[in-house]
Amino acid sequence: MDKREVVITLKAEKTEDNSLNTALKVSDDKGNDVGAYGKSAYAALAIAAAEEAFNEVIAWADFQIDRTLILNDDYIGERNKNIALHYINGASSAITTIGSYTAMGASAGGWVGAIIGAVIGTATVAAKNIRSNVTNARQQELQVTQMNYQLEFTRMRSGWSTHAASLGDNL
Repeated sequence: MDKREVVITLKAEKTEDNSLNTALKVSDDKGNDVGAYGKSAYAALAIAAAEEAFNEVIAWADFQIDRTLILNDDYIGERNKNIALHYINGASSAITTIGSYTAMGASAGGWVGAIIGAVIGTATVAAKNIRSNVTNARQQELQVTQMNYQLEFTRMRSGWSTHAASLGDNL
């Protein structure tokens, strides 16, 4: 039986100023450089901490808004907030997706690759939105059909007509 082992070592290059711009070097087990990945561990830690703090502030603000709307029985306000957040999150996701595909394309093929990446990113976002809209429409149709069956069953049990909206026509 052939046993193969892969060893990956991550080392931060030591600099005089110990700056946050030091790249992480990846080496194989013989010390050969495989590549450099992004910023140093310090920068990665700082970015992760900033993202976590941002997410906590957003969660706190969202809780406070929800709390205020619920205590005031402002259901229309809740609905409007949820619709706004849906569109904001969708736009943010679309921008991130198109931007990442554009960056990947640019790194692979310059400005031509960037254009191709942007087209692929836009197509990906469009396909995702179409799938989401079709799924939502089908779910709504299913809910309406289910409510219609429940209403028909309730009317039959109570003696109401399912056609004439009066008592006794089904007898």
